[in-house]
Amino acid sequence: MDNDKKNLTEKLISKDNIDNDKWEQYRKGVKKMIEQDVTGVRKLIWIGVGILGVTFLIIFGRAALLAPSGFSNFARCMFIIGALAGLATILLAIWILKKGAINLHHSTLQLRVIWGITVVVMAFLLQSAIKMEDKSEGALIISYGLAFLILISVFSIVHYVKLSELKIREKLLEIELMLAEKKGKEQKSEQG
Repeated sequence: MDNDKKNLTEKLISKDNIDNDKWEQYRKGVKKMIEQDVTGVRKLIWIGVGILGVTFLIIFGRAALLAPSGFSNFARCMFIIGALAGLATILLAIWILKKGAINLHHSTLQLRVIWGITVVVMAFLLQSAIKMEDKSEGALIISYGLAFLILISVFSIVHYVKLSELKIREKLLEIELMLAEKKGKEQKSEQG
């Protein structure tokens, strides 16, 4: 990255109109940092996310359709919402894998939506499991919900760590560009 910074600084200084070029280079640098290619391990992770979405679509969908007769309609609706969240996860994974890149600013919104759905579904799963007569089935339902909640929590933490790193890089790039502009102005004033 140090070589990239030196090359960027040299390119900016060599330009006649450094202000326009400065911001163009800045935008390109920020876009390069924010959009990450989905290859290798990242691709495997998103395939795993898609598989997890299929799993939860099946588990929650099955629970909604095959719940015991004593199950409330409200609880069935929560299972349907859980199944829809699994479907949304599948669609997100397919979209990211098809696109081949992920925009970390957009993925924050997606992650918040999935996180919110997961928390709401988990709250209703707990409520429904407590009311169930067969406590072993209730414990199984809660364990499914907790597994999904833990997984989303891990993804959230990793995402926000990466986002913080990107914000730091963006600020460093901005400082580097401002220094290059200042150096370019000094060189112009020495030549003029």
